[in-house]
Formats: sequence, structure tokens, C-alpha cells
Amino acid sequence: MTRKFYVIYAMVLLVSTSCTSNQDDSATTSDSEAISQELIASQKARQLAKNTKSKLQEILSSEGFNDIKDENLIVGSLVDNKFTSASDKLRGVLDLYFKLKGQQVGYDVDFSESEYEYINAENNNGYSMLISTGVCKISGEYVSLGLNITFKKDNNTTVNRDVIIDEGSTLTCTGCRRGCSPRRESNGDGYCTDCQISNSNCTKTETEG
Repeated sequence: MTRKFYVIYAMVLLVSTSCTSNQDDSATTSDSEAISQELIASQKARQLAKNTKSKLQEILSSEGFNDIKDENLIVGSLVDNKFTSASDKLRGVLDLYFKLKGQQVGYDVDFSESEYEYINAENNNGYSMLISTGVCKISGEYVSLGLNITFKKDNNTTVNRDVIIDEGSTLTCTGCRRGCSPRRESNGDGYCTDCQISNSNCTKTETEG
């Protein structure tokens, strides 16, 4: 009787161990596949960045500019603390630049259908920013991208301020469709606001230039 019990117990233990092992292997395989897909998506976006950069430079050159951060290149203006594009063509330039900065960190987002949100320096530790949010075409993630802006020096009125893209890092916050928005610390480092959706994560990516 005792021997029979030992045999049954050993068989149950063997089956249990086998099931646990299969579950662990399955989880490991699933994690590996997810990581591989993320790497492929990131590499694909970076490859696309070459074409976007070329297209952007072509448009800038046709307008007599070498760099989007040229102090004379006004991409839009603030009216009542809301950003308005200077023209359809310059809106296209801004869309391409945001697209390029996203692709360079692994996210292919079409910002042409998105709004640009102005973040006031007074509420952002002294840094004015433009932020736009869209969905990555490759991974399906929500991506919020923020860049520093400044204002043309000979137009300091509070009614209408001409916007220029400024120096500073590119800041992206991904993975959450509500909250998770780019901001600056007092030393200029970027951070993301809290995600406002349960069981969702917000990931920050920050690159210079």
C-alpha cells in the first residue's frame, strides 16, 4: 500500500514539474518574441528616418534654410496660448520634423493628423515646448513627442508670438494614451507625467539633438 502511494505521488510530481517547465518555456518564448518584434520595429523606423530626413532637407532648402532651428524660420505663432501653423507648407515641415525625431528613436508616427499642444514655460520649469501625440504605425503604441521652442526676439508681445524650434533633447513618452506627456525638470532633463490608466505603463526615451 505504501509503495503504491509513492509511485502515484512520483507520477503526479513528474506531471506537475513538466507542466511548470512548459509554462516557463512558453513565457520565456513569448517574452523573446516580444523583444524581437520591438527590435525589428525600432530598426524599421530608423531606416525610414533616412528618407524623411532627405525629404525634410529638400523642403527646407527650397525655402532657403539649412536647418529647421534657423532663428529666422518661424514655424507658427501663439495666439491666446494656442499654437497655430504659419502656413500649410510650414505645418508640413513641422510634421516631418516631428516624424523624423520619432523615427530616430524607433517610432514611426504620422503627426500630420495630430494637434500641437503648447506647454507654457511657467508651468514647465522655464521650458516652453510643443507636444504632439500619435500612434506608431509599426508597433501600435501611443507616442507623445515633445521639443523645446523659443520665440523670435523682435516680437515679444503676449498676443502673438512667433515660434522657432529651439535647442534641446527630443523627449518621447510611450505606452499610455492618457497622461504620459513630456515635461522638463528645472535642469532641462525630461520626464513623463503619470499615466492615468490602470495597468498601463509609460516609458520615457530622451535623446540629444
